[in-house]
Amino acid sequence: LPQPLAVAGALAGAVAVAVVLLQRQAGSVLAMAAASGRRSGGWPADPEGRPPRPAKGRPGAVVFDLDACIWLPDTWGGSGPPFVKTGPTSVRCSGGETMQLLPGARDVLHQLRTDPQWAGTKVAVASCCAYPHWAEELFDTYELEPGMKLREAWDMVVIQGSDKQAHFKKISAQLQVPYAEMVFFDDWIHNIERVGYLGVTCVHTPKGMTNQCWQEAVQKFKARGKSKRRRSR
Repeated sequence: LPQPLAVAGALAGAVAVAVVLLQRQAGSVLAMAAASGRRSGGWPADPEGRPPRPAKGRPGAVVFDLDACIWLPDTWGGSGPPFVKTGPTSVRCSGGETMQLLPGARDVLHQLRTDPQWAGTKVAVASCCAYPHWAEELFDTYELEPGMKLREAWDMVVIQGSDKQAHFKKISAQLQVPYAEMVFFDDWIHNIERVGYLGVTCVHTPKGMTNQCWQEAVQKFKARGKSKRRRSR
């Protein structure tokens, strides 16, 4: 290309990237503000008005990535809305492809939302989802059971294009849960390593969230707790 055209092309590309980044930043604020906590209509407070505390041996917070962890395919390569609901856990995108809430993710999130033994455990999202407003729409489309939207699973949602350690700083501060009392699931090993440095119990989900990944996390968290107690004696 002649030099002026090449420069113009580069500038157009930079503008496009900047627009996407601004959309992500705006979307992350909207996602955090719009996330309805389970406490608002879920587990009751104790007689003194305090929210329930995690049961013995349970984490204070369970945190999930979204793309390729909770649903497939990820939003990076999808055609996006308008989404047409084709079932409780599936939608058809504008390009005709299907996006599905993974069965293992649905099972685990339903358990966290409805089983009293998890009443004191917060549930959060830490995602770099390319299009936060798509995620917002999917939260209101997928169902954990008839009439129970995916949105009802979350106590906090952080969607932003940054290192996942930044997500966890926000989550820990707002939910008042220390890193050592958290469990995290992500399909990208880099995120698992980065968040693991903080002291979070992390489980890699290379094929998306499964019941096996959940059991691995529960056992790892229990083992870390036992090791901590032995060291303190």
